Amino acid sequence: MDLALRKKLLRACDLNEPVPLGDDRYYDFDQSGLRGRPWRENIRETLLLADRGGKPTRQVVAGLPGSGKSTELLQLCKELASHGFDPVLADAGRWVGERNPIEARDLLLALALALYPEGRPNELSAKANEYVQRFWNLLGAKSREIEADATVQNVGLRASFSVRDTLFQELAARIEGTEQFVEDVHQLLKEERERRWKEKGTDLVILLDGIEKRATGDLYEGEEQGKFRNHWVQAFLVNAQELSPPIHVVYTVPPFMLRSASQVASQFGEELRFLPMVRLYDYQEGQAFRLNPAAVRAMREALFLRIPQQYWESPEVASYLVAFSGGYLRDLLRMAIDCVRECRDASQISRTLAQNAVAQVRQSYLYGLELEQKTLLKEVHQLRAFTRDENNGPRYDRLLQSHMLLHYQNGSPLSWYDAHPLLWGNLGFPEPGWPEVLAAST
Repeated sequence: MDLALRKKLLRACDLNEPVPLGDDRYYDFDQSGLRGRPWRENIRETLLLADRGGKPTRQVVAGLPGSGKSTELLQLCKELASHGFDPVLADAGRWVGERNPIEARDLLLALALALYPEGRPNELSAKANEYVQRFWNLLGAKSREIEADATVQNVGLRASFSVRDTLFQELAARIEGTEQFVEDVHQLLKEERERRWKEKGTDLVILLDGIEKRATGDLYEGEEQGKFRNHWVQAFLVNAQELSPPIHVVYTVPPFMLRSASQVASQFGEELRFLPMVRLYDYQEGQAFRLNPAAVRAMREALFLRIPQQYWESPEVASYLVAFSGGYLRDLLRMAIDCVRECRDASQISRTLAQNAVAQVRQSYLYGLELEQKTLLKEVHQLRAFTRDENNGPRYDRLLQSHMLLHYQNGSPLSWYDAHPLLWGNLGFPEPGWPEVLAAST
């Protein structure tokens, strides 16, 4: 492959770019049933079943980075708009830093700021401008201190939150009289919902995305890491009322919140919806996992939307990468990227390149795999579940957060877990080979 082609294919496999609306690279796994109950559809149905303009809903969703959350939320916004909603998808992840644990007030501030993040919007109705003015008046002197900051003056309010990763939380921390602030923000959001309903006949929904990637404690170890994660749990359990404004809200949260799913459901009245992996392996009692041909074909088709079939020596070569991805699209793309980078003299991606890519990505996992984690992952692979041991909780959180532990739905049992297939050989279990891949590819 020449350099220009390889660059083009690498751009198509960008790991950090949600697939935009109307992009040819989008593959609708929701319609395949291979991830369990349709994730996007369930969120939409919850909103549709609520009376428009009536009692609001609060939904909490999670998933591994690169599993497709942001892409699916973009699609969801399009669908909601066609059903009479006014969806606002806010990328709040760029506002929150990694150095301070998350607080409920950070999330609440993000909700208020999500509507008009520039702070001084143009061409809005008088009522909308009134909302913005009241919001900044609510923050009062504290917001003026922030606005007077040289960074803010130079690059603007919205950009400054991205440039200085503590600026947003500094503003949240300076807010005095938290209870009154919560009441005031709730009232502002309620009035904005009512304004949009009256002026446009649409019901406001804020989808707060990206914030789940921040302030998760990944930069720390031990107790310090635990403190960051406990703050996430506390925000949604202890401070659930603060995060229940009188508008429809969809919050994205980190994967480790899955262990608190039942408590979240009791607080918000809706199940925590985790975006599971594509169910790539089927399991029968007393037998090893075996590849699911329908899932292999689906993931392979999704990959061909980025690297067309003509650039593969055979479809089975792409299926080989699929088999080791665990149904996790991000890791499938990681292996495909390695193939493209190494495909210099050949016109197509060969078996050898695919095997080398699997080995390369596997090694990145093995660098971080500890003996204690191997023991836990062996148990999970055998039981398809993890033991509800209080001492092991943080360890499972770390495995989920590091993508070594994958979550699946739509099988027997309905919800189950497995170690990443890239680790099976190192854990002492058989891993997929070419015969299994060929059998599942037909």
